[in-house]
Amino acid sequence: MTLKSWLYDGLIPIFLIALMVVTRYHHFGELLHLPDASMAVFFFAGCYRNKVFFGFLLVL
Repeated sequence: MTLKSWLYDGLIPIFLIALMVVTRYHHFGELLHLPDASMAVFFFAGCYRNKVFFGFLLVL
């Protein structure tokens, strides 16, 4: 497995999921208020080659 494929297949989805959860934190508490990054996450997930990941983000 090359570095590029590892980055694309492993790190990008993890980063997008973490970004979605962290920016939605205001639903769970008031400790951290970041602007919602859902539109950006869905844009980048739409450019991603695995379309199942896009559906997973919709459910998340």
